[in-house]
Amino acid sequence: MSTSSAHRAGVFDVSHMGEILVRGPKALELLQRNTCNDVTKLEDGRIHYNGLLYPTGGFVDDILIYRHAPDDYFVVVNASNSDKDFEWFRDNAAELDVDVQNVSDD
Repeated sequence: MSTSSAHRAGVFDVSHMGEILVRGPKALELLQRNTCNDVTKLEDGRIHYNGLLYPTGGFVDDILIYRHAPDDYFVVVNASNSDKDFEWFRDNAAELDVDVQNVSDD
């Protein structure tokens, strides 16, 4: 059996989690400003663990960021924090050309 990455997969069921879409020309900027890991390292179709941060460096929540395209991201948040995390993203996106949608109930 081959051990190359082309023959392996990780699976995580997000149906019970909160789900937020971050799209638009400044989507990457929003994520870079408000998380602790470098989102620019993500390639299309890749996901990484990250932390949503307060300006003081404390954690709002731990999240997963999935990159569909350079201007299209899917963010997985803890279900109990989905409204709080969505508001955090929305408030921090106010001055940016980015659309933030809470699709947790979809």
